[in-house]
Amino acid sequence: MTELLHCALKEYELPNGWAISFPESWSHEIERHPEGDQYLFYPQNNDLTFRITSFRVENETGDAPIEVLRDVFSSSCSSLKKSKTTRIANNSIATECYIGVEKEGGQKIHRAAIGFIMEGFLLSVNIYATNRKIANKALGYANTICRV
Repeated sequence: MTELLHCALKEYELPNGWAISFPESWSHEIERHPEGDQYLFYPQNNDLTFRITSFRVENETGDAPIEVLRDVFSSSCSSLKKSKTTRIANNSIATECYIGVEKEGGQKIHRAAIGFIMEGFLLSVNIYATNRKIANKALGYANTICRV
C-alpha cells in the first residue's frame, strides 16, 4: 500500500487551470460527457479509481459564488456523509469532503468526494475503491491539487 504514495509523480493538467499529480505508472483516460469531461486515473492491478470533473460556472452577474457551488457539490454527495476529520492541505481553495459506502452490483464501494471550490470554479474529485484503507490512503493525492 505504501507504494501508492511513495513513488515518482507526474503532474497532469486538467481543464480550467487545475492540476493533480499521480504516479507515472498509473493509467489515465478521458470520458467525454455533455455536462463535463471526466478524467480517470487508476493504478494497474488495483480497483482504485479517481474520477475528476472540472466545472466553470457563471451566472447572470459573473462568476458563481462559492456558497452556490458548495451547495451544488454537496447535493451531488447526498448518499455520503460530510467528513469533519478529513483535511485537504490547500489553504487558498475552499474544500468540502464527503465519505461513505455505496453499493454497486451487490459490491461495497468506498467513496470519497472532494470539492475544490473557488468563485466560478468547481473541481469535483471522486475516489472509488473496494478497500477502505486504500481509499483513505488515496486521499493523499488530493493534496497535490493546485491551480496552474
